[in-house]
Amino acid sequence: MKKQFVLISPAREEMAELPLELRGELWELVGFLEEKGTLAFPQGRIVDEEKRIFEIRGHDDGQQARILYYYWNGGNLIYGLVVFVKKTKETPLKEINLARKRLVQVKQGMWR
Repeated sequence: MKKQFVLISPAREEMAELPLELRGELWELVGFLEEKGTLAFPQGRIVDEEKRIFEIRGHDDGQQARILYYYWNGGNLIYGLVVFVKKTKETPLKEINLARKRLVQVKQGMWR
């Protein structure tokens, strides 16, 4: 069954700030995620096992970008929580914490 991917509004704004090529790469990976339901490494991986937050790993011309996301409604709906350009080796804890905060807001109905 095909999944539906939705960027919450702050993540849509973050996506709009990315270079066009990176946005295109990420949207292509989102399409695979919607079709297949999951992304294997290196295109995707889990970044927070406790909260079940995953990342889409896009890159273009030496730049890397990530979308942190969460499966909702039994996995049929996928919320994109945070979009950012990755500049360090590890996924920054600041971005993971922001995804956790936004996930709480999603669960409270703020972004649905």
